[in-house]
Amino acid sequence: MKKYYLKIVFILVLFFNANIFYSQNSLNFDGVYDYVSIPNGGSLNNLQTGTIELWVKWNTINQDLGASSNTYGAIMARQNDGVVNNQILALNTSNPNTAKIIWKPYYYTSTVLTSISSPLVNTWIHIAIVYASGNHKMYINGNLEATSAETGVIANNTVPLTLGAWIDDGNSYSNSNIDEFRVWNIARTASEITDNMNKELIGNETNLITYYNFNQGIADGDNSTETILNDSSINNFNGTLINFALSGTISNWTLGINFNALSVNKNDFSNSLFYVNNNTLYIKNIQNLNDIKNIEVYNLLGQQVFKTLEITEQIQLNILQKGIYILKVEDKNSNYNTLKFLSY
Repeated sequence: MKKYYLKIVFILVLFFNANIFYSQNSLNFDGVYDYVSIPNGGSLNNLQTGTIELWVKWNTINQDLGASSNTYGAIMARQNDGVVNNQILALNTSNPNTAKIIWKPYYYTSTVLTSISSPLVNTWIHIAIVYASGNHKMYINGNLEATSAETGVIANNTVPLTLGAWIDDGNSYSNSNIDEFRVWNIARTASEITDNMNKELIGNETNLITYYNFNQGIADGDNSTETILNDSSINNFNGTLINFALSGTISNWTLGINFNALSVNKNDFSNSLFYVNNNTLYIKNIQNLNDIKNIEVYNLLGQQVFKTLEITEQIQLNILQKGIYILKVEDKNSNYNTLKFLSY
């Protein structure tokens, strides 16, 4: 009886006294011809100083080549043939496992801002572009990876902003998922980026002028009527879904990035990100690996079904059957936090 009681107490502690993991939707792009069109460039039109943030996951090793020889799998751009082609965010080769992320602010021949790291296939990463004429910065997962002194002017016209592709003569479509797209009308600092990248926003934050959280539709379900990407900021820069299947796991609303704000020990875990995707646990802040003592997984009966002392950046959880589980991460000071996740 005592053992059973302790299990119940443990479950209640996990659900009510911890920062519980949750999931949200994203938008899956098929890499063939679907994209989101935001009229008149949305909030990026004529925005000479700003910050663009998003989570993205490139899903295949054969990303689509665009009009420029070093532009593949574009996830954002503005293009009107003979008028403008700028604000291009893409890869420089087709394979995310070896490619670098590139930013072309003013023209497709702009001096390219290039990441140090490769995003890897089927891996969620956070990108932040902080820009002004003469001062461009690229942050990957909160780390500054590239700077540029490129000068120029962001276009002021009616050309739409596209997500998931560089359309028309750009002709580059990404096989990817995009989530948590944000635009700010200031150059955000490194601490402002890391303090907010691992959580959802409300939508009324100061200087936030566009916020797509992608929490729409039914993941992998029939979303034939869900054809508008809603802007959750006060500005209503809504986008239109173009050429989406809106049914099944491709070209549809699907599961997105999972957030968990680890707060049990701010000195050790303040910038950590743990999430589970496709039955793999990802530890995104690798400097914290040595701080972790063990990782355990419990079912909803409080029974331990998995434990490891071998802490790596990716931990396979394929032994788990379908269901809901609680993952417990314990550091060497016996502090712990939990994630609630779905195995499928």
